[in-house]
Amino acid sequence: MIDLILTDAEFYTTSSVHPPIGLSRHLCVLCQPEAPPAPPPYTVRVYRPFLDSSVRSFGQWITAEDWSAVLSVQDVDEAADLLEGMVRQQYEVHFPEQQQRMRRENKPWITARILRLMDQRRRAYSRGRMGKNVRAGTAVFVTGRAATEELL
Repeated sequence: MIDLILTDAEFYTTSSVHPPIGLSRHLCVLCQPEAPPAPPPYTVRVYRPFLDSSVRSFGQWITAEDWSAVLSVQDVDEAADLLEGMVRQQYEVHFPEQQQRMRRENKPWITARILRLMDQRRRAYSRGRMGKNVRAGTAVFVTGRAATEELL
């Protein structure tokens, strides 16, 4: 036990000395660990969605761009850096980063679309059971289930 305390001394901040137990000649040292911070209930995943509209607008930019600035540079390395900078800048504009909060228990392959479909299916199921229009709720539930299974 002492080895654990000595090797992880940074996690044990408060200690107090107490009298010996029974007939022992050694004092008791009580070390209390500092509680580690609890991990957040979610993780943040950063991604770039490739929407059809974004791909189209990037394609329009890349075909309409005047590349004479890149072609006029004599040094190949400078031309490559210039081209990369131009493409990267437009890439950031047309495909902006988005953040998604994911629960820790979610698997890495669960995407935002799958979560959205699962939520729609859950709501349709509960509405279909409690609402007056059972057939409409059941139809939405079945299509939501099929779409979710198709993605999985």
